[in-house]
Amino acid sequence: MVNQGVLKVLLQLNQLPADPASGAARSMLTIAEMLAADGDQFEVHALGTSASESATPLALGQYFQQQGIVARESVFAGRRVYRYTHRKVRTTLLDTGPVLPMVGEKQHALTYDGLFGQMLRRQKIEIVLTYGGHAEAQRRRRMAREQGCKVVFGLRNWGYLAPGAFVDCDAILTATQFVTDRYRRVLGIASTPIPLPMEAGDVVADKQERIFVTAINPSPEKGLFFLIRLLEELATRRPDIPVLIIESRGNAGQLRSAAERLGIDLARHESIMLSPGVAKPRDIYAVTRLLLMPSVWEEPAGRVAVEAMMNGIPPLVSDRGGLPETVGAGGIVLGIPAHVTAEARSLPGREDVAPWLEKILELTDDARLYERACAAARAGAVRYEAARVMPQLQAFFRGVR
Repeated sequence: MVNQGVLKVLLQLNQLPADPASGAARSMLTIAEMLAADGDQFEVHALGTSASESATPLALGQYFQQQGIVARESVFAGRRVYRYTHRKVRTTLLDTGPVLPMVGEKQHALTYDGLFGQMLRRQKIEIVLTYGGHAEAQRRRRMAREQGCKVVFGLRNWGYLAPGAFVDCDAILTATQFVTDRYRRVLGIASTPIPLPMEAGDVVADKQERIFVTAINPSPEKGLFFLIRLLEELATRRPDIPVLIIESRGNAGQLRSAAERLGIDLARHESIMLSPGVAKPRDIYAVTRLLLMPSVWEEPAGRVAVEAMMNGIPPLVSDRGGLPETVGAGGIVLGIPAHVTAEARSLPGREDVAPWLEKILELTDDARLYERACAAARAGAVRYEAARVMPQLQAFFRGVR
């Protein structure tokens, strides 16, 4: 007889569950929270660490304060461990220090594995939700299956396009049909696309001032060099339009040094402001008027574009990867020339960024056009509302069992 009672799920990550620099980690945590919201059907646990992908180290105390978490401290195998329940997810966090996830793996993998095995046994976990392609991640998936667990892989990027990447997985979850189709074509695997799960309380600003043209994570794959040219053109032509750059994996130092190597001094423009990453995305959108997402790689989905739409902010996104599918009619899709890639380190020409520049100016100067774009953004965000996504996720996990 199959047990149809409460389904016990464990989210297993080797980093902060709400890592501000990782859309994938935040997406997995939101899935866990949406399952946990139905306490009659799901009991959800999470195991993470203090590691972060952020270019700016984040102390655990600061992280807890920003997330509104009250944690209990204990010790496991000589390392500090924090336990807390937040949005009904019962979380255990191993303190590996403010390091990158793979640095934490090298230093504390055995301690983490001990915690993982203990949780599988004591909590009688039935499904493990996870991701990762490194040896430690693969070992943990085997550990889970040896304990009789099903393994759900949260597929959020292109790092697994290799035979055998999903050997120890029972089901695969994606955020776009684009990703599902690509992996089916290349590897012949089946996966289930469900729209990006979003937590409105983290994303939607209480008040909005609509000040900045905002770009997040100035890294090569997110269009760093395209952005440098666009910023230079915009700030030179219209210094009255303020721009805000939010750090993530890509930081202010990388942006400035890359621009200087190309002969551009962005620091001379008073209209361009730089900010560290924030714990709650809503803090970004409280002051954002337009969102720029000139990704030059094949973006699997595009979480920040959805966040912008949920705030009624028009996202200007590239035509790469799953971005057009993600925004639908809620965003403005603009082309980027084929020669502009994540590998290219040359400065795009003025003609390359001209359509983006003109669209920013149109939306700045034409109030009616801007309001129509805002209304389209709000309408496009409806399919990401929790009331629509949560039932899909819960049905998926019940189906896995």
